[in-house]
Amino acid sequence: FIILKLHEQGYSNKEIANFLNSNGIKPPRTDSFSVRLVWVTIKKLKRRLEKEESMKINILSERLNKPS
Repeated sequence: FIILKLHEQGYSNKEIANFLNSNGIKPPRTDSFSVRLVWVTIKKLKRRLEKEESMKINILSERLNKPS
C-alpha cells in the first residue's frame, strides 16, 4: 500500500495527496485524493492490517492449543 508506505516514511497527508494526484493515481470513487481521503484511507488500512494480524495470532494460538 503506497499510502501507508509514504505515511510511515513521515510524509504528511497533504504531501501524500499531492504525490498521488501529481502521479495520476486516482481513487476509485472520485477524481483526486483530498487530505481527508488520505487520512480516512490510512485509518482504514491500519485497522485492516491490525485485524489481519489478530486473526493470524488467533489461528496460530488455536493450532498450538489443539490436542494431538
